[in-house]
Amino acid sequence: MSSVRSISLAVLISATLLGAWISIAHAEDVLWSTTVSKHFWFRDTGGDHSWNPMFKVLSNPNITVKYHVRVVNAGTGEVLASGATVPEGTKIRLEFVPHVIEDIYWFATGHAADSPNGDWMPNATNPPGICNAKDRFYGPYQLGSITFISYVSFSVHPPAKQVSGLSGMNCTSISNDSQECTLTQPGTFNPQFVFNETYGKFWYERSHYTTSNPTVRCDSSSEPLYTSTTPNPPLDIYFGAKLSAMDPGPYTQTVPAQTIPFTISVEDVPEENDPPQTPTLTSSGACVVGQPHTV
Repeated sequence: MSSVRSISLAVLISATLLGAWISIAHAEDVLWSTTVSKHFWFRDTGGDHSWNPMFKVLSNPNITVKYHVRVVNAGTGEVLASGATVPEGTKIRLEFVPHVIEDIYWFATGHAADSPNGDWMPNATNPPGICNAKDRFYGPYQLGSITFISYVSFSVHPPAKQVSGLSGMNCTSISNDSQECTLTQPGTFNPQFVFNETYGKFWYERSHYTTSNPTVRCDSSSEPLYTSTTPNPPLDIYFGAKLSAMDPGPYTQTVPAQTIPFTISVEDVPEENDPPQTPTLTSSGACVVGQPHTV
């Protein structure tokens, strides 16, 4: 794996048991993506089905998570690009850009619609609110007299993060795990923005109503989605798959640690009262009286 410096581009590709993942870092962003080659199932723990059957929701989701950082000249407000040069004495801020839902994108097969954006949630819990419009995945569809709409959300636990490689920079911690640094000596510095490994989970919700009762209700799952490697595992009593046919426990997606390197050069600024440097003199040989001599 090659590292990314300045305006270079590094592509890190590896294979996992769940499918290929890819990590791309360019400038001050890093993007991680994976395809999970599994089938995802909702466990119906409602009162209507005492045997808690499993219902397939989606298959083979592709997940993308993006992180953003920036380096700001604290004196001018200018956002610096990696590879920038600043004068000695400049104060900069090494900032983690706050997460937004647009930084998580996913899509999957199985239905005609998808849910493009995820949520940043502590412990990757189900996001607040129920049956959010942005999480609409499929529907409306009818089963008998009941009309349903399915919703799927993908939550990611915000990763711990830190800035490393600060040797030679006079830095103090500021908000959002960022750093403010005064560059007091000339040279080239290579701080790194580090996002620790984290994880995400899929959640299922379903709204429903009938012609006789048009009031819309929304039911939310009490646990994340399960997975299976086979698309059609054995069915339970009347309908729905058996829990025993699923992979152990609800599914948790690992998001590997990511690093965004940054390079900044600091140039020396001579002080006005600095004494002049002693000149270096060379001569081609001994002087001869009465003849010109070059030194």
